[in-house]
Amino acid sequence: MTPHVPRTAPPTPKALATKAREYFARFCPPIARRKGSHDAGLALSCYGLGRIGEGIKRAKYHGEAMPAGLVDVAVAHIRSGSGPYAGANFDAVVSIPSATSTVVADFARSLAAQLCVPWIELRKTRMTDPQKRFRSKQRKERNIRGAFALPQQVRLDRVLLIDDVLDSGASLRAASEMLRPARVYPLLLARTKHRDDI
Repeated sequence: MTPHVPRTAPPTPKALATKAREYFARFCPPIARRKGSHDAGLALSCYGLGRIGEGIKRAKYHGEAMPAGLVDVAVAHIRSGSGPYAGANFDAVVSIPSATSTVVADFARSLAAQLCVPWIELRKTRMTDPQKRFRSKQRKERNIRGAFALPQQVRLDRVLLIDDVLDSGASLRAASEMLRPARVYPLLLARTKHRDDI
């Protein structure tokens, strides 16, 4: 005779939604290594989700302050003995310029100070349209290709590249390829949600 096992009710949609929000609030999406472009890295949040992801969205588009402790969260990931930055000693923190806010520059400057390395903001070599204006990956790549340069001649071997939100990755790739032959490790404030996150 088999013992009777009581049935549990399936979770409600509200309970599932709560679990999903909790998951994304803690989730740091990985940024895969891209051969010929950049090493692996992390995003500190999913864009628009959780305390950090929601805070990044408000800071970028509404001028609010960055989420408290964000630099400390980044430093903890960088100094962790595991993960994409393990064993990396950076020459500089390099940031991709933003036309919409100073969020990236402010974060990168603070992070560089914490890591005791120089901060360098790339400069735009020409005007570009906002990336969110384009739907296709090809149009985004064409819009941003060749649009970045270092502000001065400097020798870099290993850099931490900062940007705000990763969607198609076109800006990240364009900046990374311009920084070659240095090894480039991306650190994004947020990444848009992808199907493979779950």
